[in-house]
Amino acid sequence: VLKTLFQEMSKNLPSGWELTLEVTHHGPFIEKPCCFIEIGSNEEDWRKKEAGKALAIAIENAIKILNKQKIKYKTVIGIGGPHYCPSMTKIQLNSDIAISHIIPQYVFPITENMISQALKKTEEKVSFAIIDWKGLDSEERKQTIDLLNKINLEYKKTSEIEK
Repeated sequence: VLKTLFQEMSKNLPSGWELTLEVTHHGPFIEKPCCFIEIGSNEEDWRKKEAGKALAIAIENAIKILNKQKIKYKTVIGIGGPHYCPSMTKIQLNSDIAISHIIPQYVFPITENMISQALKKTEEKVSFAIIDWKGLDSEERKQTIDLLNKINLEYKKTSEIEK
């Protein structure tokens, strides 16, 4: 759902607006599947009708698409990078990969429980993890790979994904 919404929003993005993913930072504590879509980050942005209209159109189009056909993406979790994650955004927009939760660099050191929660709270089966290689230092990359190997989850670097 999030990937389809994201792609539809990119088609209707008003001039001067940027579309970006944000890392998971409200949990994943919510028990039911959900996604957040924010229009800007301040009251001035929230009042701009063209942005609200573009979002409404994207939601309507995404619902139509998802009701018509079952789209198959490779579902992944992302690890590393900043709060607004440009590498993950490019992958979400331009590949056959749907990113669910993204664990940012600023929460390191990560734990096995963090990864387990991201996997558990993803509706679809997670195919692998994507590591924002440049968005982690060498110790953080080593820790991430050790944890992923421990739980037998394959991984790829963002640079290995065609975008």
